[in-house]
Amino acid sequence: VDEHLHTVIKRRASDTISIGTISYSYAYYTKVGNLVTLNLNVHTISDRTDTGIFLIGGLPYTSSSNNRAIGAVMHRYIDDAGEDVTAWVDSNVSSLKFYLSQQSSNWQQVRHVDLMSASAQFYMTITYQAA
Repeated sequence: VDEHLHTVIKRRASDTISIGTISYSYAYYTKVGNLVTLNLNVHTISDRTDTGIFLIGGLPYTSSSNNRAIGAVMHRYIDDAGEDVTAWVDSNVSSLKFYLSQQSSNWQQVRHVDLMSASAQFYMTITYQAA
């Protein structure tokens, strides 16, 4: 019998981003078996000047060793030159990153400095395989 869990994500002390603080809302996940689907709106990002990558920690479950998951993202006020932004969960992590899919070069990680306004936001849905 598959486990089925649907809950609101509560902010915990372990929730982190690479630099600074964030606020989020509409944070829900559903877990069926080992598949976790996360829905999240990230807003009010404090640090928009550092050149480090924008990484969000504190996912509800660590990803599996063979996980490679991408998710749909709607965003605003991101310096992306009109390129797509994609959410990414790698293997053996409890965090997610954002990548720009560029037409003329390799993928590029979204950095804090790419967030052009205090109104920068990400709405996303991503499904990944839990460990």
